[in-house]
Amino acid sequence: MRIAKKSALTLFLIGLSFVGTTAAVASDHTAQENAVSLAALPPGAQLQELKRYFRKVVGAQGDHMSGQYLPYGYDYHYKLEGTLAFTSSTWFPNSHLMYSCILPAPDPSIYADFFTSTDENCEGRTKFTAHPTLGYVSSTQIEGTVPLIRCLITTPGTGQMNHYDAVGDNCGNSNAVKEGILGYVFL
Repeated sequence: MRIAKKSALTLFLIGLSFVGTTAAVASDHTAQENAVSLAALPPGAQLQELKRYFRKVVGAQGDHMSGQYLPYGYDYHYKLEGTLAFTSSTWFPNSHLMYSCILPAPDPSIYADFFTSTDENCEGRTKFTAHPTLGYVSSTQIEGTVPLIRCLITTPGTGQMNHYDAVGDNCGNSNAVKEGILGYVFL
């Protein structure tokens, strides 16, 4: 899966401009096909970028993290892959909040795994306090949105888990397991 790295689209919403990028999904779409029209934005939605970051881990699949920014100190290990999609910084009708969570490593030699959840209690795991929320997403597919899915790759032999978010219908990696749809994001 490819993720756009440069701004390709400017949205004007109520006199405010939002500059962002379109994320590539399983099939290639043009920026025009991906653009969120003003008419398609639900009332109250304020778009913000959802970016995906990656940290290379020797002997493992690495680790991904989704967020609007990298918290202080994380920029040393994580590198920006690009803009994944857009979430809303504010609630809008028929939306729900996503959370940034951490799955602690069972063994100190294995890195902890960041993952995105729709559960405010992070499915019994730890909420990432540096940026605990990732924005609001639509609970149902509406015009201008695509599914945001949670994927998982486990490194054979080590048990190292790498959850990551992807847009579209598949994870973009034949070794990954699709764990489900987190919600519907704007492109």
